[in-house]
Amino acid sequence: VRPSQVDTLAELSEYDVVVIGDNEYWTGTDYSVFASALRGWVENQGGGVVMVAWGVAASNYNTPFQARSDLDAIVPANLFSGFSYYYNAQLTPNGIVHPVTEGVSSLFAFPYTEYPSSVDAEATVLGTTSGQVTVAVRDAGRGRGVNLGPSYAAYSGENTTSLRSGEADQLLEQAVAW
Repeated sequence: VRPSQVDTLAELSEYDVVVIGDNEYWTGTDYSVFASALRGWVENQGGGVVMVAWGVAASNYNTPFQARSDLDAIVPANLFSGFSYYYNAQLTPNGIVHPVTEGVSSLFAFPYTEYPSSVDAEATVLGTTSGQVTVAVRDAGRGRGVNLGPSYAAYSGENTTSLRSGEADQLLEQAVAW
């Protein structure tokens, strides 16, 4: 959906979970349109939000302070700390038993895996890539937030086929279900 289609509590109430991210160009993502409503929906109505790559990067570019603050309150990534990424890297759950990573042993996230420079104090780290946090969860009021590093929302020119099956797909599905 477009940002304008989820910019009110009434519109968001049609969903259980919203997946946000970016296509790697950081130009079409307009978090300021829906961030405030999304925060209210997650914290007060128990909605869920899953941020995938390049969501952290997009929050660092052209996102007003208040919109970034609203998103930072509901996702486990520290959106004020910066970001980096790995290319074709192995993502490994850290062994904490959790519904998001249950049954996922490790996966190669191709093409990119984004990671925030730090995570929130409220975050539970569930997986890493080369020592960097690439899977984290948190409670946010009555709702929940997840940050997944793989580039599920990459632009159409990126080959994300490997993310659409197996353990990579399982990770996304379980994040949405949690």
